[in-house]
Amino acid sequence: MALTLARWLADCKTDNYGKQTCTYGQKCWEYECVEIPKHCEVVYAGGDECVTKYGKDLECKELKKPECVYEKECEYVDTGKCKEYEYQEKCIEVPTKICLKYNQVQKCEKDRQVCKEYKQERKCEQGKCTKYDAYGGCTAYGQADCKYVDTDKCKVYETVKGKCVYVSGACKEYKKEQKCDNVKKGCKEYEQEEVCKDVKVCWTGKCVEVPKKGSYNARHGK
Repeated sequence: MALTLARWLADCKTDNYGKQTCTYGQKCWEYECVEIPKHCEVVYAGGDECVTKYGKDLECKELKKPECVYEKECEYVDTGKCKEYEYQEKCIEVPTKICLKYNQVQKCEKDRQVCKEYKQERKCEQGKCTKYDAYGGCTAYGQADCKYVDTDKCKVYETVKGKCVYVSGACKEYKKEQKCDNVKKGCKEYEQEEVCKDVKVCWTGKCVEVPKKGSYNARHGK
């Protein structure tokens, strides 16, 4: 005797958006192949659901009471872990080593002592000859020409302030340039994980073969 199995087997596929759809078909076990029920909705807006879903000579027959199974419904949801970050350029001005302006500082020589008045001495020059001898030699001179002249000895000193000039000191203003870096703005794409849950799915009908015209059952109303 062939073994009858009551277990239904779903053939499920997941699309690119993580939505899972399931169909049911025949599964061969160790003892025999068992036809898995093809369920349908009796009221279907697009026509007979058995035809549109399976493309066979089937029709939806209403069940006495709905039959239900649990299907695994999965979707991909974002996790808290970022897969790809979004960046934006952030720029700041930084000084270079090139100086545009220097601080001006006064630089002065040291004060020095200079002589204001030198000591003087009397110097006299011999006067002109007024009388000569028979040989042409001068025997008498006129009055000597005397005057006071400075010596190298200082009599009075004075302080002279050193000369001052302005020279460049420390740098007052450096040339600036922009330095740009890419900084994280936020997460562009998160890593995803598959989250599944069991969803109860019920049907009001079952797909059965359409009775062929002229068959025994059709003639006898069975």
